[in-house]
Amino acid sequence: MFGPKYVWIIPGDYQERWWENGTSDDPDYPGVVCKSRDLVQALDGHFGTDVLTLSTNGEVTVSGLVSFTTVFDLHMVKIKQDITAI
Repeated sequence: MFGPKYVWIIPGDYQERWWENGTSDDPDYPGVVCKSRDLVQALDGHFGTDVLTLSTNGEVTVSGLVSFTTVFDLHMVKIKQDITAI
């Protein structure tokens, strides 16, 4: 599925230049083979994501904050936004 009405969202844990392999290693899709040129076309305009690894040791970061406290604060902001949207 690709074209002007589709956007792929790709998690950031793929190997570098994975689209050049030309095959799918996913056991749920046996025999699926995509040519590199097809994947390049499908990936045009994709969104890539990456994992944000946070320290859990409670160490104060260069910002003067502790990472897990910052994540908690972000969740609280989200909750407040959701409540005010009701």
